[in-house]
Amino acid sequence: MASGGQYDFTALNGRTISINQGKALGGSSAINAFVFVPPSKDLINAWESLGNEGWNWEILQKYFTKAYTSPPVDQSNRTLLGIDKWATTNNAAKSPIQTSFSGDVTHPIRQAWAKTFTAMGYHMKGDPFIDPTVGSFSCLASIHPETKERSFSASAYYQPVKGRENLHGIWSVELAYYRFKHYSDYWYRKPSGYRICICRTGSRSG
Repeated sequence: MASGGQYDFTALNGRTISINQGKALGGSSAINAFVFVPPSKDLINAWESLGNEGWNWEILQKYFTKAYTSPPVDQSNRTLLGIDKWATTNNAAKSPIQTSFSGDVTHPIRQAWAKTFTAMGYHMKGDPFIDPTVGSFSCLASIHPETKERSFSASAYYQPVKGRENLHGIWSVELAYYRFKHYSDYWYRKPSGYRICICRTGSRSG
């Protein structure tokens, strides 16, 4: 942030602001504020410009699509949400994380908010999960549209398969590193200090 600007967080006058992290099954997706939005395209492309080949929006977008289900919205509610004129909609998103437009979509502030930003030229023109430029939009929430419960990593990916005999949860450990190159094993560190390597063929300690 620019020093002295409106969002300058350097002037805390010695205060400490904590940022909670989810040390639970499902990670921070178990405690976050349900807001389900993608980063901007320019932000993702910046990763590649810094030397990370293959980390760009064109490649990453399809993996966002594989992560969640885009909720069906009837035309009247699309108008109220200000998404009725979107040039693109991610209808291909039909995956484990369930999302919805939470709250009262009929509240007049919804449409007024969208109309105001559209008049100012700051409204996003398409689904941000397809073409995330800079602009305002009604965002999704990681809330199941039917059960009204949180949809997150554990409920979407772990709970449906937790009964598998070859799946074992390992609790109260800290991941030390993951070997991506051969993706045959990973290490984690237990509080006692020793490490265990879980491999495709079994496990070993060291």
